[in-house]
Amino acid sequence: MLKIPDDLVSFQRRSRAVSRILDGKSTISNLIRYFDANSDMIPQTFGPEVREASIDKAGIPWRKTPLVD
Repeated sequence: MLKIPDDLVSFQRRSRAVSRILDGKSTISNLIRYFDANSDMIPQTFGPEVREASIDKAGIPWRKTPLVD
């Protein structure tokens, strides 16, 4: 069974997404700079820091050790 129409729709969707990123119109407007190791971007604060006690109280499983070294 050929899936050419589905593949075309998927390609078009990805193409539009890449265009939005390159034009700075993605949800994160500076997405390319976000991943640039030489970027001078300043971190943004989005809300209060979540404390371990709140996570424990909510019973949300989480890792106390980092995923990478």
